[in-house]
Amino acid sequence: MRPSRVVFTLAFAAFFLTLARPASAQCAPYGPYYMSGFSWYTLLNNDSFSGSTCSPNWVGANVINSSLCTDFYGTPYKAALLSTSSSSFTQHFTVPNTPGTMDVSLLFATSGTPSWWDRIIVEIWEAGVLKESISVRTDLGPFYCHREDFSFTGNYAGKSLDIRVRAQIVTSGVSYDLDWVTLFYNV
Repeated sequence: MRPSRVVFTLAFAAFFLTLARPASAQCAPYGPYYMSGFSWYTLLNNDSFSGSTCSPNWVGANVINSSLCTDFYGTPYKAALLSTSSSSFTQHFTVPNTPGTMDVSLLFATSGTPSWWDRIIVEIWEAGVLKESISVRTDLGPFYCHREDFSFTGNYAGKSLDIRVRAQIVTSGVSYDLDWVTLFYNV
């Protein structure tokens, strides 16, 4: 399921707004941001795995210098590696207490040759209970560092939640470099 062009535009704008944040440690949720009559929050700290003084931060993330996600000059970006030996990471977050919808954006690259069974799974948990899950197929490509956006369907206003990003890997040699995981709350 692909989100609408409006959601993509909001997510794109939010990414550049996060780059423009001052160096002071303002912790998530960031926002609200406004553009063309829409407003949204970003809900996670350290969404690009580049380090943060904000807490909570990612738990269990194996952060590497990615050879798959690089800038124009080939300089590696920080990325969370999902592999058979490092298969998940989590972060706790809170959602503003206002009605809205929640979207997740992943920028990732795939190493190896995945089968239909190899996936990235994004889960939302509340108090130890799985509330919702998105399964990202990786066997169809693209395999280079690219962005994919997905929407959650639940009502999460005012909730205290956890996001878990994990790999379901059954094919030898498959791994994923996640350059960013961004969670947007559209109000």
